[in-house]
Amino acid sequence: MKHAQPPLTQRARPWLVNGLIALVSFGVFAALALALAPEPTQRLFWTLFPPNTVVYREGMGDVLAYQHPITRPPLDPYRVLAIYPLAWDADGLRVPAYTAPRYPIVAVGDSFAEGASVAQPFPDGVAAALGRPVRNLGVRATGPTEQALLVEALVTDAPEVLIMQFFGGNDFSDADSFTWRGEFVLPAVWRPQEAETPTSTRLWRYPYDDQLVTVEKYPVYAETAAGLVPVNLLEGYLWAYNVRAEDVAASYALAETRRAWQAMADAAQAACTIVLYLPSKEELYLPLIQPSDRDRIFDSPYRNVVNAAGDIFRLQPDPELTYETLVERLPLVGDAVIAAAQADGYRTLDLRPILRAAAQRGDRLFYEYDTHLKQLGHNLIAKALAEAVRGC
Repeated sequence: MKHAQPPLTQRARPWLVNGLIALVSFGVFAALALALAPEPTQRLFWTLFPPNTVVYREGMGDVLAYQHPITRPPLDPYRVLAIYPLAWDADGLRVPAYTAPRYPIVAVGDSFAEGASVAQPFPDGVAAALGRPVRNLGVRATGPTEQALLVEALVTDAPEVLIMQFFGGNDFSDADSFTWRGEFVLPAVWRPQEAETPTSTRLWRYPYDDQLVTVEKYPVYAETAAGLVPVNLLEGYLWAYNVRAEDVAASYALAETRRAWQAMADAAQAACTIVLYLPSKEELYLPLIQPSDRDRIFDSPYRNVVNAAGDIFRLQPDPELTYETLVERLPLVGDAVIAAAQADGYRTLDLRPILRAAAQRGDRLFYEYDTHLKQLGHNLIAKALAEAVRGC
């Protein structure tokens, strides 16, 4: 005589209980390991991921590299902020989320387009929104001239849409960077060297045994609808906005940028070309800094000057600069870029209103110790850019 089987839920209960006990035990063990030996435990944890996985941590922020003597260090530089895959193709470009033999949309820009510190840079976000492949020609540390060389070398089939990203923080100063960086080398040549030092193992030296914090100037705090938000500004970008409108208009940098745009447009032969203006953290958050922090920012201000050859963004001390004057000048770079693009016949997308509104709400658009956008910032850009592409 057969015995009746107990219900499935009753039979599965021991497995569920044992599984829960194992999970809790593993969690307790991991917590103890992290408490007793945090650095070795985290490093062991990171090695479990594939080689093309990035574990982006607080201490990887570029602000720490550029101005750690005046920036309060993070409490935990090893704190994991994001984990995501990152791979490069044979051209040294970021492998897009949607690959295809031909790309109807091409985006070119600097590290913001490349988006190496996020899982989905805005070109991939546009691809997801439109359901169409987008090739990402974003390459860090490039200016408009180098980006034109990239388009000329790598865009062989005329796309329907060409997106030319311009970053307000340093693309003017990088407009002629070929004159001081030396001969431009395609990323296919230098990118493989990064595999020797995987991104997941990089961290700015901490604690800083060569130069400890001497003056704690940053972070300063922005007044937002959500309360005070800590902000680490990068002074090189901040003072870049201290320039007069007539100097921007007469500058070699603006002329070189327009020549680069024309070269990209001629090479791509796209049916629609969009100039995307992307503001820096400094441009968005400086107007929000609480009054008690402003004097500290302006202890050693600089301004940009134009020489006889039209060379711009050569910083000189400007002890008379005030907070109010710089806030008034913040829009001048972006206004000049948008006006020049429209005069040259390109469509434009000015991201300042969208990102400014998000900053005022208290959204954390940028990593606290980095000049680059978090995923939220890329998502906002992708949404707006997808609409602009639909309108082409």
